[in-house]
Formats: sequence, structure tokens, C-alpha cells
Amino acid sequence: MNGLDPVGLARRHAALLDQHLPGVLRGVYLVGSVALGDHRPGRSDVDTVTVVGRELVPADAPSLRAVHAALSPDAVGVAYDTTYVPVAWLAAVPSKEPVTPFSLDGVLHLDGSAFQVNPVTWVELGGSVAAVGPEPAELEVADVSEPLQQWLVQNLRCYWGPSAARMREELLTRPVDQEANPEAVAWHVLGAARLHATLTTGRILSKTEAGDHAASTWPRHVTLCRRAQAWRAGDDVRFTCSDGLEAADLVEAVVRDSPTSGRLNPS
Repeated sequence: MNGLDPVGLARRHAALLDQHLPGVLRGVYLVGSVALGDHRPGRSDVDTVTVVGRELVPADAPSLRAVHAALSPDAVGVAYDTTYVPVAWLAAVPSKEPVTPFSLDGVLHLDGSAFQVNPVTWVELGGSVAAVGPEPAELEVADVSEPLQQWLVQNLRCYWGPSAARMREELLTRPVDQEANPEAVAWHVLGAARLHATLTTGRILSKTEAGDHAASTWPRHVTLCRRAQAWRAGDDVRFTCSDGLEAADLVEAVVRDSPTSGRLNPS
């Protein structure tokens, strides 16, 4: 990270915005693994929400490109991801993925639908780390407790289920003992379980905590869950295609067993 920790990197982002788009920034908030105390150098991206005073327009594109050229993975040594959210949007429940600039895997996108404008992100803002700007409690963020469950269920069914099916289809063409992509296996093991945990507890868990949740909820997959956690912690864990197929089984169990009605159960 070229000597910058996640907070320092977010502050670097803020300084670049002040330089190239003066007067626009309202705050940069660290969410994801940093806010949840689960950041793993070499495994985790740095995820932020950038609150701005107005909607960004095509005329802002050259300035944003300059900002994100200085924040590219080659420049900072990590994928720095953010979504630009106009402050006025926070008071409303996000019901769709609007077009606003965002970066994904360290790459700036200027004209796509911003996936991170969703109820989970609104919840995460409440527990975020303010690198620059007012404290999260001072942000006027809409209550998303009702639409959150619908969003989680839809994401499990429309994203995680099909993603696991695609992984299964690809792995079935290969020998079961052949090495599989460890990031893909761990991502499926820990990612879908996070949503199930929020549906059943009301809490946003880290990926490591999600591994504990999956291991206790589906004990037959406990060994795979522990190995996924170990890989995330930085251990040299190898996965086979057989492990990938088991990960697909776990995701299917998560989707099948997730609550589909009623209120979230806050813990």
C-alpha cells in the first residue's frame, strides 16, 4: 500500500478529490473488512463510500480519471474501491442501482450501474470509519430495515445461486483432485454465508465471522469453512476442484435455507 494504511489511503483519496474537484467532497467512509475489523493485507480490498455534495456529471470525468490514476493498484499496491454517493441520496431507501461513478477492483467506472448503492451499504455506513468528514452517526441515512431483507434474498437467488452453478459447471469438466482457484472457493464459502447471517441475526458480519456462522449452521462443511478462513488469514491453503464443488453445495444450502419472509431478527 506504498506505506499507507487503509485510513491513510482514504485520506489520500480525499486530498486528490479536493485537488481535482474542489468543494465537492463531503466525506470518505471505510466500510467492508476495515470497518468490521477483518482487514487482511494481501487478501482484502479497501472499500469506501465517498459522499459528495452533488451528483457527478460527465464534465467531472477527466478529474475523476486523474484521481483514480493515482489510486490504481499499480500506484497504491491494493484494489481501492469506492462508490460516489450524493449526500441527498442517503435520506432515501435505495431501490435500484443508479448510475454514479465507482471503482471496482481498482478500476474506475463512469457510466455503469453502481451495485454498492444498496440497503447493505446504507447499513454499513452506520458502522463505518470516517477517514474524512462528519462521524457516521451524523449522516442522515434512511432506515432500510424493511427493504434490506428483500434485497438480501434477491441477491442470494439472483447472484450467489447462479454463481455457484457456473462454478460447479466449470469444475465438473476437470479432475476432482486438480487445483482450484483458492480465491474463488473462499469467496463462495464465506460470501453467501454473510447474507444468510444478516437475514437470521440482523447483523452485518465480516467474512471471517461468516465462516464461523456457516460452520455452525452447516456442520458437514466445517472443515471447508475453516480452510477458507485460514486462506483469508494469509495461510498457504490449497483447494481442489472437489473443494470447489463442496463450496457450490454450501452456497446452494445457504440459498435454500435463507428466510424469505418476516422481519430481520436483530441481535
